[in-house]
Amino acid sequence: MSNRRMTAYLALTALAVIVLSGVIFGLLYNSEGWRFWRMYGQLEIGMSDKQVQTIFHREPDFQCSFGDFRVLYFFRNAITDRCPNLDRLSKHVDNKNDIPAIYASGELLFSRDNRLIAFTVNGESSHIRTVNGKVTGSSLSRLPVEYFEKGVKKGDKAFGGG
Repeated sequence: MSNRRMTAYLALTALAVIVLSGVIFGLLYNSEGWRFWRMYGQLEIGMSDKQVQTIFHREPDFQCSFGDFRVLYFFRNAITDRCPNLDRLSKHVDNKNDIPAIYASGELLFSRDNRLIAFTVNGESSHIRTVNGKVTGSSLSRLPVEYFEKGVKKGDKAFGGG
């Protein structure tokens, strides 16, 4: 093969790789999983459930109550995620350890005054973001029981305090 043909062959191969990479990136970027992470990244402590639903462009896929708290679930819906059987999950629990753990779903904890006070992605995050800082774990059931007894910091204006 001549140098000219070899150069043309390599140039076409490189062009094909670049085009294919762009197509794959475009497909991944618009996939359910990547969209979920972009929306999840916009969450902030103190948001209302309506603000959260605006970010996710939908109502929660599931919700559960625990005392005065509500847990909203937003499923990631990636191709590899299994769809949970929602009929088998409790919509009200009396023990924090019974809060449903739905793998790869955003678990968002709301206070009695409808403010986001903790959130994580089950099985995909190494910590839970809370109004009181970060807690190690990837399920809201991993929060210390005192968190549910005391709730948010007293006097925090974002949560209706003094």
